[in-house]
Amino acid sequence: MIIEDIEKRFSAILAFQKKQMKYPQNSKDFDIYDKAIDLSLNSKRKVDAYFEWNLVRDARRIVDRQKRNTPKFVELYYDSDPYYHEEFFITTDTTDSIILTADLLLRIKDKCRCIHSRADEVLDGLISGQNCRELAGVLKVSESLIKKIRIKIRKEVDKIVKIKK
Repeated sequence: MIIEDIEKRFSAILAFQKKQMKYPQNSKDFDIYDKAIDLSLNSKRKVDAYFEWNLVRDARRIVDRQKRNTPKFVELYYDSDPYYHEEFFITTDTTDSIILTADLLLRIKDKCRCIHSRADEVLDGLISGQNCRELAGVLKVSESLIKKIRIKIRKEVDKIVKIKK
C-alpha cells in the first residue's frame, strides 16, 4: 500500500467518524457510516478521487440489504390476557430470511430446553398465536406456569436478537 493511500484511508475514516457522531447509535445513518469505516479498511479497495463517495454508497446498499433480509419481529397484544400481553411471531420475505429464521428458531429452541421441559411446547404456542389461557388448556398446566415460561423464553430471545420497538 502506498503512503498516500493510507493517508486517504485514514482521513476518510476520520471524516466518517465525525459524521457518525451526529447520529444516535443504531440509527440507519450511524450504521451506514460504521459500515463505511469497515469498508475503508479493506486494502483491496481502490483509493481514487471518489473513494469516500463510493464507500458511503456501498455501505448504504449493504445496510439496506441487511435490514431488508433480517427476520421481522412483531409484538401483538391480546385483551384476554391481563397479566402479560407480549406475543411474537416471525415473518419472512426472502429465501435468505427463511434460512435465517430457521436457524434462529433452532437457537431459540435449544435455549428452551434449558428453561423448562414444557418450554418447547410453550414456544410453539407463542409462535402459533395462542394466549396463556388457551395454551394452559391445551398443555393441561396452570396459566401461571405458562406465564413464567413465556417470560423466561422472552428473556432468552432478547439475548439472541435485539428487538427494535
